[in-house]
Amino acid sequence: MHSSPHESTLIVATDVRVIEREESRFVSTHPTVSVDSLERYLLTGLECRLVARVAEPTSDRAVGDLAHPRLTVIPLYGDDKKLSAVRRVLATVAQLIRVPISRGDIVVVRLPEFIGVLLWFRAKLARAVVVSNVVADVTAVREHFGRAAPAGTWLLRRAVRWMVARSSATAYVTRRTLQALYPPRSTVPSISASNVRLGPESFTHAARTYDHVGPDSTVRLVAVGSQESLAKGHDFLIRSLMPLKGTGLSVTLDLVGEGSCQAQLVALAQQLGVEDRVRFLGFVSDRTSLNATLDAADFFVMPSRTEGLPRAMVEAMARGLCCMGSAVGGIPELAPPQALFRVDDVESFRQVLMRLVSDPSMAGRIAAQQWRDALDISNSAKPDRFAQFLTTLGRRDGA
Repeated sequence: MHSSPHESTLIVATDVRVIEREESRFVSTHPTVSVDSLERYLLTGLECRLVARVAEPTSDRAVGDLAHPRLTVIPLYGDDKKLSAVRRVLATVAQLIRVPISRGDIVVVRLPEFIGVLLWFRAKLARAVVVSNVVADVTAVREHFGRAAPAGTWLLRRAVRWMVARSSATAYVTRRTLQALYPPRSTVPSISASNVRLGPESFTHAARTYDHVGPDSTVRLVAVGSQESLAKGHDFLIRSLMPLKGTGLSVTLDLVGEGSCQAQLVALAQQLGVEDRVRFLGFVSDRTSLNATLDAADFFVMPSRTEGLPRAMVEAMARGLCCMGSAVGGIPELAPPQALFRVDDVESFRQVLMRLVSDPSMAGRIAAQQWRDALDISNSAKPDRFAQFLTTLGRRDGA
């Protein structure tokens, strides 16, 4: 590294798109990429560069401010959905090759994200300090392989394991799940640091009680997640409403999120005759509005088919909700066995829901533990902790 770690550059890769404004100013399309969320990098004192694809000009989603004197966006153009997938990939690769990376720079890549995987190889060629930040299992991107999903997922999993084992350092959003799937070398620095950073306004004063919930009450479920694909399982929840009719339990469902699959989900609800019990709330970026939606629900459900450590579930835990979910990825780190159901198994989900509705004291105990866990997870995401980890890497390399 250079004579001082502060002379190096910190480069961060993300799959979140950015939108270009006037005078080369950029904003991101998701609140997880903003000056606030990037504070863990800015606190290192290093010059920071964010590598991200530029969204299509028609995009109107601008929710993450990226204006900071030590933050520069390196835009990757050509991500136009009118172009073939091959041309889009080639355009991205050509630009990534030209990303300025020097020996001793610290490059943080999110795996298994597309930009992260590609930039990992570019950084290794430059002999940079490469930090693999594992944020999900490769099944999270399996839909991108189309018909070749089984083979593509198998190859990518082997590739990510190989990359993690050859990284300068590793970071995980989970406490144990992703570490077991993609183990780090014992000789390199490693950290478990959630990327779910919640402010005081995200937390209730305490978990809620469930005295009002019972088999004769109307139970309000809420799920939050992208509808760009069906990976979050919103279609599963819609299908589950019909069998629940036979239990005598009255259930309503609020779905927060948007994406190209939303029309398909709306059509499914109409086809099954449950459209009167499903509300599509779209993307909710305002914290106050999201809190109000969560506070109005009785239970939060995360029926994902693949998952890392779901931010939406941690946010619901912070609101004191009893949260249930499918037994995949990092969800079992957030919910006890009594609140877990098998992926795409309607009967398993029905049993979990009826168990919690029939035993309000159990639901309350789970909610209380999850509220405490949300506080611990948020504390693990404190930006100064991660910044210190990165700064130490620079000192090690410069020694």
